[in-house]
Amino acid sequence: MGPNWVTSMNLHSALIACLLAAPFSLGAATPDVHGALARLPLRFETAADGRLVAREGPYSLTMEAGRTTVTVTDRANHRSASVTTKLAGAEPTSRPVGAEPLAAKATYLLGNDPAGWRSGAPLFARAVYHGVYRGIDLVFHGDAGSLEYDFVVQPGASARRIALDISGASAVRLESDGALAIATPAGNIRWKKPEVYQWKDGVRRPVAGAFALHGHRVTFAIGAYDQTSELVIDPTLTYATYLGGNDNESSRGVAVDASGNMYVTGFTFSMNLATTGGSYQPAYHGGSVQADTGGDAFVAKYSAAGALLYVTYLGGKGDDAGDAIAVDSTGNAYVTGNTSSTDFPTVKGSYQTTFGGQGTNQNLPPFGDAFVAKLNPAGTALVYSTYLGGSGDEKGTAIAVDSSGNAYVGGATLSNNFPTKNAYQSSYKGFGGNPNLCTVCGPLINFGDGFIAKLTPDGTGLVFSTYLGGALDDAVTAIALDGSGNVYAGGSTLSTDFPTLNAYQSKYGGAASDNAQPVIKTGDGFVAKFDTTGKLVYSTYLGGSSDDAVMAIAADAAGAAYVTGFTTSSNFPVSSNAAQRNFTGPAGVSGIKGFAWGDAFVAKLAPSGSSLVWATYLGGNDDDAGMAIAVDAGGNAIVGGFANSTNLKVTSDAQQKAFGGTNGPPNFSDPSGDAFLAKVSSDGASFLYLSYYGGNASDAITALALDGQGNVIVGGTTTSTNLPITANAAQKAFGGEDPQFRTETMGDAFVAKFQFDAGPQITLAGIGNAANYVAGKVSPGEIIVVYGYNFGPATLAQLQYVNGVATTTLGNTRIYFDNTPAPMIYAVAGSPGVLSCVVPYAVKTSTQVQVEYNSVKGNMLTVPVVDSVPGIFSLNQSGTGPGAILNWPDYTVNGSSNRVAASGYIMAYATGEGKTDIAADGQKVPLLGPYPSPLLKPWTATVGGKPASVTYSGSAPDNIAGVFQVNVQIPSDLTTGVYDLVIKAGNFSSTAGLTVAVK
Repeated sequence: MGPNWVTSMNLHSALIACLLAAPFSLGAATPDVHGALARLPLRFETAADGRLVAREGPYSLTMEAGRTTVTVTDRANHRSASVTTKLAGAEPTSRPVGAEPLAAKATYLLGNDPAGWRSGAPLFARAVYHGVYRGIDLVFHGDAGSLEYDFVVQPGASARRIALDISGASAVRLESDGALAIATPAGNIRWKKPEVYQWKDGVRRPVAGAFALHGHRVTFAIGAYDQTSELVIDPTLTYATYLGGNDNESSRGVAVDASGNMYVTGFTFSMNLATTGGSYQPAYHGGSVQADTGGDAFVAKYSAAGALLYVTYLGGKGDDAGDAIAVDSTGNAYVTGNTSSTDFPTVKGSYQTTFGGQGTNQNLPPFGDAFVAKLNPAGTALVYSTYLGGSGDEKGTAIAVDSSGNAYVGGATLSNNFPTKNAYQSSYKGFGGNPNLCTVCGPLINFGDGFIAKLTPDGTGLVFSTYLGGALDDAVTAIALDGSGNVYAGGSTLSTDFPTLNAYQSKYGGAASDNAQPVIKTGDGFVAKFDTTGKLVYSTYLGGSSDDAVMAIAADAAGAAYVTGFTTSSNFPVSSNAAQRNFTGPAGVSGIKGFAWGDAFVAKLAPSGSSLVWATYLGGNDDDAGMAIAVDAGGNAIVGGFANSTNLKVTSDAQQKAFGGTNGPPNFSDPSGDAFLAKVSSDGASFLYLSYYGGNASDAITALALDGQGNVIVGGTTTSTNLPITANAAQKAFGGEDPQFRTETMGDAFVAKFQFDAGPQITLAGIGNAANYVAGKVSPGEIIVVYGYNFGPATLAQLQYVNGVATTTLGNTRIYFDNTPAPMIYAVAGSPGVLSCVVPYAVKTSTQVQVEYNSVKGNMLTVPVVDSVPGIFSLNQSGTGPGAILNWPDYTVNGSSNRVAASGYIMAYATGEGKTDIAADGQKVPLLGPYPSPLLKPWTATVGGKPASVTYSGSAPDNIAGVFQVNVQIPSDLTTGVYDLVIKAGNFSSTAGLTVAVK
């Protein structure tokens, strides 16, 4: 029988559709793994050196401050191995102590010297680390011949603090039953799946929980729980580092990629930055000593764990500063800022390779041109680099990049010949409105008009570029994108004729008086939305009767815009249920202060721009400002900035409850005080978290981003020599500052990571073949089942095709293989949650797998990739028993009551055949062909252990590529019975236990 045999079947499509329509039961047997932890004794003793020890035969457990060590001795093979579990971030003062003393004592008479003998050593039934983490105890105890441990989390403590770093193991992996297997040369150690529970009304109530594996670090994923009782999760500072040399630095932009790598840009005057080998520009090129305009820009990249991957200068012989950074899916960094260098490094073919010019009418040094540069993932080369400016001054202040690599840039320009294309506003409208410093010297600074530009992915051209402003000073200070490529811009304007459309606030609210703001005024904030072509969707003022400015913007999946900034308006439009309804900061300058920031604010605009969903002040009795914002999957706003107020209403779980720095005279570009980090509830009605972050001098968060796990990456500037820095910091000590510019100084840049609990953690716990549940490996094109916690819709979402290709999202759930989304077959929440997908054909020798739910990603699993993992589907979805087999020629389902004759033909349905000649990811195979054929050949089969002829092997028609059909002729000498069917290609064979009934 040839391939034409598979062209006329509707029944086989219905059969496979049934098999793929609902979650498979996880029926694979739990491996019988015996190791050290399964055989440890039920008693603990205090060793002579103060450590607690448990021993039995070849196994021992040693407990000391911050770590435990299991030693396994294989006497038969003369091997031993030790595995150490470090309690990462544990309290250094917490040491193990014995609890529940036993009546028995231990005596050791070892050696010839009685001085070394011990007698009457106390024994205990339990060992306890009290306060191993804040509010958390670790308890070891024995039960039925095995050693168990519990983390007891008190109210107000955070289980997210717990992290176990495993060393000495040859491999660490999660098994299909949720257990953790630790391989050693002397045997395996197995930690069973954690049980998590709460006591309520005297009843033990289970809570979903699982191990989360990140390389050799183990954390715990906790499901939904009663937040009024035992588990109260708080944020944790998990990483913080200085970044600087012996002069002044500031970080002004941060970004994070899908792997959690952190990217930072800013400016530096230090000639001794710790640039890495192969950096694109390892040496400082110069510039004036002006903190506002920069010496050289810099770009740095850190791993998710905080290791410095690269640092490079970026600049010419003039002043250069990086103001914002974005990153694409492959790790290219996109940077914008300003440069007065006529020799700024550009790349041939980029949009504008020559310097456009700079102004001469400002009291500050000129900014020159904006620039946009794309740096490769290693930081060793520029992909493109271009000036962006006319004959006057420009400053690039914000950047975002879409999935196609288009870069969106925002800033301000004083050029009447700024390059425009497909512009909403093609002409420059003007500048002014700021106070004169004196009768003859004019304003300190003018901003001119704002601008927004979209560059092509190769950096050679503009998709659109437009001015945005009225007759006085306007500036774009923030850019964000939504999932559809719409661009959101925020900033400030002094123009009463600023262009508005579909506006929440169509009229200018006002500006501070010259007496209140004698140096710089901002007028009103504004928010504008443009579509992918540059067409204006809406534009609105946002402010009260004094000064207001939008400094940062974010957009959620629905197109709502979240903004933060500062205001001196006592009538800023806050909502009635605002977390802080009243203005509490200064409305104007006093004493030696040159600029009044007032209070920070946080606001959410509806997707249409015509209504304000909510708004709140955030501040104390001194100057405070919001400088950075992001929105999490729950619609909560994460905000960073700086506070001069010593009376912020910090929350009880604040990482730093008290103001630690100076609150001296801030100016427009160089705030003082402490940084702050806040989490505002999705309705704007409460501060879920509010904390200071800083040392004994000046600190400010100037940028932030969220990674896929909801961690907050922040960047900023500090002059504090005692900024809270973690033990794994890439730079633990303050680098320095220029003392002759102390009033303008920036000190060092810093980078920090805070861990918020954004709800139950999404955890991928296991992966198996969707037919026979073989775990631990995958093959290209294989249909797999994935299970874990805290993902998937409440009701089953099933396979959907768009233009003949399966979608990669079902019920807001996706799964990635090396950051490539896989075609989805179904997804449903549960305990565990389950999804099924098709492994992308492009996977290599191993793949990193990650689940995403509601735009939040969970842990990663690294899974080996092999050429084939053949698995025959079973009718009962157990992985064994009657196979998904049709008899030919009547296409009826094979079974004990409908057997196939000896010498007859069957069609078996399987998956895991490996790469094929023509199939694409998620393709629905045409009913009439062509049929993708596996590259791995020949395919053979046995029935009851006897060779059987394979007449066709290839994709099943009218099914998703990945469903594999094998047509087999039954051996002629078989008698009536039920026989195992096994298919094989090369060394890859399906598992036994899938049966065919023969008559």
